[in-house]
Amino acid sequence: MRSALNNIRHELYAKTVVLPTENEEDYDALLQSAVEEFQPETTTEFHLVKVIVDSQWRLERALKMESGRIDAKIREEHRAKLDPEIAADPELRRRFFLGLVISEDAKWYNVLDKLGRQEERLHRRIFRAIAELRACRKLREKTCKNASSNPIPFSDTA
Repeated sequence: MRSALNNIRHELYAKTVVLPTENEEDYDALLQSAVEEFQPETTTEFHLVKVIVDSQWRLERALKMESGRIDAKIREEHRAKLDPEIAADPELRRRFFLGLVISEDAKWYNVLDKLGRQEERLHRRIFRAIAELRACRKLREKTCKNASSNPIPFSDTA
């Protein structure tokens, strides 16, 4: 099971944003959409947009991993014999299985907790990058405004 956890850790922290099992065209579409939305004009602004997109991509991966982990555990537990009262009520059965998943995960691996913490970090990274992008844009606009209101005189001394 240790290798499964290492695989999850690798997928969350991969240097390459788009993993071989993911669709690079989907990533490119997300990047293009963000570029159109934020309209970066400098290298720094483009870098911040890329941080936002990379973090969003990884966040979506973490959410898929989390739901996949829960789904796999539910399928595994579903094979177990159920109490007739639980088996008869779909809502009760759903809550029972989710409870089992959380209980088993907490007892052994804490994968869901680790994924949740990673999701929180990625959300913070996205919000920080957006704030930095806004600050860069504000500074650039202020600098451009000052430059246009105080032009440097041109002198031909040659």
